[in-house]
Amino acid sequence: FDSQHQPIAAFGAAGGGPIVDFLAKSLIGFLKSKKSSQELVAEANLSASTGSPVFEAGRWSKDILTSLQHRGHKLREASLLSGKVIVIKSDKTWEGAADPRRLP
Repeated sequence: FDSQHQPIAAFGAAGGGPIVDFLAKSLIGFLKSKKSSQELVAEANLSASTGSPVFEAGRWSKDILTSLQHRGHKLREASLLSGKVIVIKSDKTWEGAADPRRLP
């Protein structure tokens, strides 16, 4: 919500446990960098909803993964389809995007 208590964005996803992780990452990206809805849904996913971090396979640099492993993190790569949908208000219009990885 903006200072006038009007909505400026909405985030959602269907599915299970990792939803909070997916949406929190997108919300932080929106608040910190003002990325577009398409940029936010296209970002690589990660989740720690099962305890150990799971990174979307093939989407994270080996440098990042190796650095985390050297710090003692036990990492796993897997398919993480978010099904995120995000709409963001821009002036008087709304811009929306859905995660294309969820499509058949």
